[in-house]
Amino acid sequence: MAGGFSSGAISGAMNAGMYGGNALQAALLGGLAVAAIAGLVQGAIELNGVNGQMPATASTHRQYGLSPASHQPPFCSQDEEPLLARMIFAEAGKDFKIPGAMEAVGWTPVNRMLWGRYWPDSVEEVILQPNQFTSVGSNQWAAFNYPLEMKPMDFQAYLRAFEVAKGVCEGTIADPAGAHAFQGSPEIPSWMGNRGEALGKIGSHYFFWLISR
Repeated sequence: MAGGFSSGAISGAMNAGMYGGNALQAALLGGLAVAAIAGLVQGAIELNGVNGQMPATASTHRQYGLSPASHQPPFCSQDEEPLLARMIFAEAGKDFKIPGAMEAVGWTPVNRMLWGRYWPDSVEEVILQPNQFTSVGSNQWAAFNYPLEMKPMDFQAYLRAFEVAKGVCEGTIADPAGAHAFQGSPEIPSWMGNRGEALGKIGSHYFFWLISR
C-alpha cells in the first residue's frame, strides 16, 4: 500500500485517536488506497433470521433474466462512482462495520437502473430522482463534502463507502440482497403493491424487490 500504511495500522491509529488533528485523514485523502480499511468490516448480518442467508430469489434474481442482460459492468461512469459513494455513506455510514450493509444499499440504485421500466437508465438519475432516497440532501449527504472534519469512525465509513461504490460499479462486489428498495421499517413499500417481496434486514435497513414488472 502506498505510504507504507497497513489496514491494521490505520484502523489502530484511528481507534486510538492517534491521528494528530486530521493528519492521518489528510494523508489518506492525499493518495493512500481506499482499500486501507478493507479489513475493518466485522459483525453479523441479520437476514430473515435464517442462518444469515437471503432467499435464493434475492441474491440470484438477475441470473433468471429479470434484468436486461445487455447491461455489463462497469455500471457507473467515473462521475457517478463518487455520487454512489456519497449515497452509500449518507444511507449506511453508521452500518459500515456490518457485512453487506453498505453493499446492499449501494447495489439498490444499480438494480433499479438494470431493471429499467420504472426508473431512469443511469445511476446518477436514479439516485437523484425526486422523493426516492431520503438521504439525498440530508446532513450526512452534506457532511460527505468535508472529510477532514469527520470524526474517526465517520471517516472510516467515508473510505469504506468509496471502496464499496467502486466494487459495485465494477461488478466485483457481490450483491447480498438484490433489492430495488430499502427502508427502516419491515412493511413492503406501498408503491410496490402485490408485486413487492420482502427480502430481509441488513444493518438498519429492510430490503425489498419487485418480483414482476
